[in-house]
Amino acid sequence: MNSKKISNFSNKFKSLFDKIGKLARDNMFVQRVSKLKPKLLLKTIIQSQLEYERPSLKNYCQIFHEISKTTISFNGFDKRINTKTIEFMKSFLHELLTFASCKIKSIPLLLKSFSEVYLLDSTQIELINDLKYKYKGSSGLASES
Repeated sequence: MNSKKISNFSNKFKSLFDKIGKLARDNMFVQRVSKLKPKLLLKTIIQSQLEYERPSLKNYCQIFHEISKTTISFNGFDKRINTKTIEFMKSFLHELLTFASCKIKSIPLLLKSFSEVYLLDSTQIELINDLKYKYKGSSGLASES
């Protein structure tokens, strides 16, 4: 039974990624043939965010090359990150969150098997130094604010 549910979930999740091309066209991200295809852009951004705390343009281009075996100039990648790209990313994130919110309803059923569940949040927010007097940090290696 569980393998059927996992397979069903996997197929639905895959169908979300199959919508990427349509989302990209709808948001005018895709207007002509380009090295930077919608799925490749998403993979590049996601992989860069996983590997680097604050990815640079150079990091994005390196990850793009690792994934696609194709090079793209810093300028070429930079020009592709524009308002159309942002709208495409927003629409994909909306689809992803919509998909995830449907799945959240089944979480309480999953948790019934456990007597306790511990969540660890490692969220870090670094403020600009101008705010260090208003918001004191908790020391460590982070910024002073």
